Amino acid sequence: MYRLLPAQITPRTIYVKPGTPFPDLVERVNATGLQYPLVVKPDVGMKGILFRVIEDEAQLKKYHEHIPFKYIVQEKIDLPVEVSVFYYRYPWQQTG
Repeated sequence: MYRLLPAQITPRTIYVKPGTPFPDLVERVNATGLQYPLVVKPDVGMKGILFRVIEDEAQLKKYHEHIPFKYIVQEKIDLPVEVSVFYYRYPWQQTG
């Protein structure tokens, strides 16, 4: 969904696949210019399950080692309002 929205209104985001070597992840975080604290969450809508605020590299490593599926690393944004965009489509329909 983030790829469909204008970059200026979305947080910087990295998608992480299971099995990614941790040094590669750290390199991507640094190359993207992300700084701690970060936000991590599964790349699926699960009502905030496994959403975490990561304060440092040690916490990121622990999260990375324990999550068995694709997840998102984002910059943490402190604003008074957060907006979620939901899109769904029934399997028998062409559009949502």
